[in-house]
Amino acid sequence: MEHVLPSYKFVDDTEELREVSPRKEGLVLCECTPSLKNMPDIKSDEQRFCFLKSLRGQSKKAIEDACPTLISLSTQNYDAPFKTAFEEFLLEFLSSSDSRLVRKTCLHLLRSIFYPLSEFESFFSLFSTLEESQYHVIEPILPKLNNLVELVKEKHLAWDYLKAVLKKMISHTNGWIRCFGFQSLTNVPVDVFRSDINFVVFDYYKSLNSYDPFWRLDETVGVVSYIGKLRNINKQCLSESFVKSLLSLFESRFSPSPLLFLSQTLPDVNDKYLTDDDMPLIRRVISEICCLQYPNLKNEVVFNFIKFLFAAFDWEGPSSGKGIISLFTFFPLPLRVNVCGLVVKYVNPRDLIALFDGKILHNGLLELLSCLPTSDFNEFMFSCDDINVKLMMAFRRHDFLEEDVVKQLFIERLFVAVEKVVNEEEYINLCLGPILSRLDVTTDIHEMLISNLEDNRSNISRRDVFSTETEKAILFLEDCSRILKKVDSETKSLLLERCEVLAKETQKSSNFPIVCKYWIIIALSALQEVEKTSMNSLEKIMEIGLKNPQVAFMLSREVRSSRLPDCMANMMMRLAIYGDVVKKDDLVFHLANATAKRSDDLIYHFDKLSTMVRENAILSIFNQDNTESFYSALTKEVIEEIVEVDKTKSRSFGLSLGHRLKTRLVLLLLLLVKQNSNNPHKERIISLCINTILDGSQQFSIKLPVEWILTTYCMESEEFLEEWLQKDVYFGEKRIGSVVSWMFVLLRYLKDRPQRIYDAVFRMLRWITVTNFSVKCATIAVLKLLFKWHSKEMMEDPRLEFVKDLVTFNPEIGGNSQEVVNNIVKDPFFNDINSDQLDLHVVFYQLPFLCGMPRDELIFEIRPGPEALKVLVDFLKEFREGPLKESDVFSTLVKNKFSAPEMLSMIPEMKCNDFTEDFQQKIDPNENKFERNGKELVVVASLINKTANLGGLCRTCEVFGVSALVLSNENIISDQNFKALSMSAEKWIPIIEVKPDELLEFLESSKLQGYKVVAAEQTSASIPLHEFEFPDKTLILLGEEKRGVPPELIRSVDQTVEIEQFGQTRSLNVHVSASLFIYQFASQKYC
Repeated sequence: MEHVLPSYKFVDDTEELREVSPRKEGLVLCECTPSLKNMPDIKSDEQRFCFLKSLRGQSKKAIEDACPTLISLSTQNYDAPFKTAFEEFLLEFLSSSDSRLVRKTCLHLLRSIFYPLSEFESFFSLFSTLEESQYHVIEPILPKLNNLVELVKEKHLAWDYLKAVLKKMISHTNGWIRCFGFQSLTNVPVDVFRSDINFVVFDYYKSLNSYDPFWRLDETVGVVSYIGKLRNINKQCLSESFVKSLLSLFESRFSPSPLLFLSQTLPDVNDKYLTDDDMPLIRRVISEICCLQYPNLKNEVVFNFIKFLFAAFDWEGPSSGKGIISLFTFFPLPLRVNVCGLVVKYVNPRDLIALFDGKILHNGLLELLSCLPTSDFNEFMFSCDDINVKLMMAFRRHDFLEEDVVKQLFIERLFVAVEKVVNEEEYINLCLGPILSRLDVTTDIHEMLISNLEDNRSNISRRDVFSTETEKAILFLEDCSRILKKVDSETKSLLLERCEVLAKETQKSSNFPIVCKYWIIIALSALQEVEKTSMNSLEKIMEIGLKNPQVAFMLSREVRSSRLPDCMANMMMRLAIYGDVVKKDDLVFHLANATAKRSDDLIYHFDKLSTMVRENAILSIFNQDNTESFYSALTKEVIEEIVEVDKTKSRSFGLSLGHRLKTRLVLLLLLLVKQNSNNPHKERIISLCINTILDGSQQFSIKLPVEWILTTYCMESEEFLEEWLQKDVYFGEKRIGSVVSWMFVLLRYLKDRPQRIYDAVFRMLRWITVTNFSVKCATIAVLKLLFKWHSKEMMEDPRLEFVKDLVTFNPEIGGNSQEVVNNIVKDPFFNDINSDQLDLHVVFYQLPFLCGMPRDELIFEIRPGPEALKVLVDFLKEFREGPLKESDVFSTLVKNKFSAPEMLSMIPEMKCNDFTEDFQQKIDPNENKFERNGKELVVVASLINKTANLGGLCRTCEVFGVSALVLSNENIISDQNFKALSMSAEKWIPIIEVKPDELLEFLESSKLQGYKVVAAEQTSASIPLHEFEFPDKTLILLGEEKRGVPPELIRSVDQTVEIEQFGQTRSLNVHVSASLFIYQFASQKYC
């Protein structure tokens, strides 16, 4: 294309690149004609086979360049073998190529050569539509997948066609299309794809190695249901090659949660698919999965794999199972105990001794052997020569030491220095006598113990207490934690220093939570004696806990056992509102933990850690032993934190971190107000609540607790009630919508105390006449509720007799206002929850549930233990559980919980007639090239000033193939307002800069180059747009937004053209007018 108006400067000089590069992928044969001149001379089938073979492994550019040759091949005559090979080639490149041009070429050739009939249209429609990125464009065509499945089942189409579509889906850029693809395979008969192991394992399963598919699947069909279907697929695909391929997949690193889910799909096996020859593969897989860093997930995954491997392994092979037993060296001790139980199913107990030889100490079989029947156990003890094994086995058959002996042992171990032990043997007998007295073993054991203790004498010395050996140091901390009451404050300070050092050393190891546990215990124990040092340690622990839920949980658990000093108010506030926004990956991780076998230690219940932290903190805060000064300090901290949260930008966004934190804070403040409504911070609390009500952006999960706080003050103080009754005008002047909260406070107060009902109704009546929809509906609903609850009292008061007629009068039988009023009247917040019903379940579970908060924000679903309730303040000792009811008024957050398109939850019921043949399909600019053939349109917008108009105009010009856009300032294309509407169109169209005072010269110069100047303006000589025939080379002059085209420029135009109008408004927006002109030119010249 020639440069338009070459005497003027272009902003972007890469016009050739803009024009050619984005449009080079056209599929029409005539566009490829120039390339056919250089096409290789291919005439025989042998040459054709060689040509196809040569394309494999070529670069993307080389294959794109070969597309014209492929199109030419399709027009030649060839034999059946080549036709089959050609189809296979096209299918292969259709699925594997990352070039859209290559895929479109393959799709075109498959349709034109092999499947031109309409019955195969479902495949071509599906695949071509999947080239789009937006879900709403693809959704209408998805039901056609069922048509495609039927074609494959009836063998009208090969499985490879369905595979191509499924691969396209599970690798799509849109996550919900990927989700649809993952679900779809589970609904395809297994017979269709059973033989294609590579697709199932290396395409489908490998794509599941991500957290993204599982949270989407959980929102649609549920992960548990999906895993069950995958398990069924595995069961039906079982074969030697499938099992080995599946195992080879897990040689590479998998994310923890997906690995757990996939391990749960391993089916029960009855046949033997693995032998001793497969041990290298098995070892690599077990070694890899043992790298999981979460103990509970690792135990579950390993157990699932070992169960599968044991069942699939041939135990009667040459090694008699010794090879697979060697895997036990990979497992930590707790896991060995679980796995050992599986061995008995395949090996006779009497054969265990011979099977494990002398490796008993290293493979964890001691636990299994110690549980053998007495006869087998005695036989083993008799035949075993290893004295260490005998001792360990004997010890496992007896009870542990009594508590008094343990106590004595710890005291001796901690505080008796080696040099003070006069008689070493006597000391050994003191420590180990209770064990030795119960063992009927030889004196060799006793001598062995003395020898071992002598070698490890430093282990009982205080000199080596702070050794760099982590395990030894942890054991020492464990001992210290048991006798802290006997340790002086100086020693506790020293212990805290050492704990901090040890925590830093073990931060990235599995020992870190254990070290933090003892650090917390020691810090809390020393709080009264060395407050500053202890609080310093606790603050450091809290900082760690903000990033590590396990540490936060241990801290919250330990503080429950002690009375809280004032200095811990801030820390307790942070624990009570603990927890970040749960991300999608976290949801999958929590789901994996919930489906795995639970550990007895709660610190490994990752899915519940944040909620357990908050529960523990609330139970600690409202312990009856806490002082009023502590509650005062805590209230101050809560108020200041609310003020800080209100400064965040995200505070008003539903389910943002700011919204969640403030919800937790106001719920805590509600209980603190109930605990002491006359605390020193009362005025600040009331002011904060009023400001919250006046802020129209606050969510209901915040407003309802705030209204409840104000209701509590009304119930506690007649003076405040009187003030509140007079507040309606203040709220109405500040923000009319806040009057609703004013009425709701009175409504809940009057439900239990109707004595002031006349005064309240008298104040409310004025608001029934306002034009504000929410206030009017709320007033009617409040009056209806009051009459519903207290009709007898109101009818007995002659001043309120009119209320009956008011609330029963219904001028609008249907409509939105009636629905709103009815929803308020029946809402469970007003009907089922009384203002004095403040207990843990109602405040922290039912109230957030009514407001649509997600499950991770709900705590105290289950009644705490009787011991926990017994020590709470009096008003929280009752725990009212009841059926949950959803609110139609306050549950506005429900829509934010899920993001899955509705269609994805209906895949099994989706029918082929659920779509229309006329579905949305975006235009592909590469398929809509046009030839200018000397036809040029230049749009002159130098007189337009508004950036938004120019951005939209630029986009319109590019879409309709305008040759150039003239602006007064080239820099305007960098403006963000311009870019927001241009949608990057400025990158694809030449931009010319012409100042307004240069326009006259520009127009005259354009005429000399053969352009006709047309002004979009209403004049006495203007022609209607629909009657005007545009010249081949046209320059459209656009006027200013208000004044139009100046008279001095109208004199220089060749023709003025107007748009006929039929309404009362005298003009159109300049961008709209320009769009009509541009489209009219394009329709005349290019269509």
